[in-house]
Amino acid sequence: MVVRELLSVLEELAPIHLAADWDNVGLQIGSVESKVSGVLVALDVTPSLISEALQHGCNTLLVHHPLIFNPMKTITDADPVGRLVSSVCFKNLNLIVAHTNLDSAAGGVNDVLAGALGVGDCTALIPASSSSDYKMVVFTPTDSTEPVLAALSGLGCGVIGEYSSCSFRSPGTGTFIPSDEAEPVVGEKGALNQEAEERLEIRVPPAVLRDAVNTLVDVHPYEEVAYDIYRLENPLGDSTQGLGRVGALEDPMSLDDCLAKWSTELSVAAARVSGPLDRTVTKVAVCGGSASSVVDAAINSGADVLVGGEFSYHDYATADKADLSLVAFGHDVTERIAMGPLVVSLTEKLKDRGIEIRETAGPSSSWNWWTSGNRG
Repeated sequence: MVVRELLSVLEELAPIHLAADWDNVGLQIGSVESKVSGVLVALDVTPSLISEALQHGCNTLLVHHPLIFNPMKTITDADPVGRLVSSVCFKNLNLIVAHTNLDSAAGGVNDVLAGALGVGDCTALIPASSSSDYKMVVFTPTDSTEPVLAALSGLGCGVIGEYSSCSFRSPGTGTFIPSDEAEPVVGEKGALNQEAEERLEIRVPPAVLRDAVNTLVDVHPYEEVAYDIYRLENPLGDSTQGLGRVGALEDPMSLDDCLAKWSTELSVAAARVSGPLDRTVTKVAVCGGSASSVVDAAINSGADVLVGGEFSYHDYATADKADLSLVAFGHDVTERIAMGPLVVSLTEKLKDRGIEIRETAGPSSSWNWWTSGNRG
């Protein structure tokens, strides 16, 4: 199996179109044609993760948080991110990121978190109400349409719901006059040429738009490729996907009892909490990682409590005024629990491919909780 095929399978679990516009997901380092020897799943790229991957013969890292997030003008060992990027490259590793797309996907981070907390009948706090995908229209010689479609589909293009390699094609005639400096694959220089071509239309997730254009230029036989790109804003109408989740506890209980149960489920010793501990909790909103963006949505949903990874001071102030309790268990804690289920899902989908998918054995971070009880 090559990386292109792994990306296609991952697209089924965490569609790239669900990623936030500001995010950077998908293949960050490597080649879509690189053969996958094994996949190591973790929250972040660290030096120890790279060592662990090499130890177990895994040449592909699948992480939640992007290593390359902001534009990089240089890649040197003078910069911590540059050192990691260089290490991934020099060790011939592939790096794939599933971040906000995995957060929002059905069965992703927020569904796993809700399940661990005993929250059922969930819907998205902020449903994925519109698509920020693009449509690529390209004109190809009739015998080149299939290779172009296969290459673009391998990047995760052409996915609509549970269907992949979705496209539309229509026949036509392309005309062109090559100049004396041109090197046409077909046709005569200085003459009006007419060639049988097909118009191929396919959806392109924003995270792979640049790769899709580059791949198109590489695969297409013409010296000059004719293509158009359109921005789509199609309603999705799917309340099961999007930011956060909100649902109900099977048995209402006090916030204090919730905290005792939840801390056990998440294997964490402390949490930052607002609101009275004796309040009865029935409706619960959740959002793994940074949950500031869903505070208003949680208030509007009528939830008694919003459980997240972290909140700002102003989030607590806003929630307090609206009688919404906030519970912060830690950014990594609320996301780490989804890595195991991701490994299980990928393993099931790839069970006939002979590829080992494993979760990192190391900690997700080098920091921990401190309480006065630690002093002995």
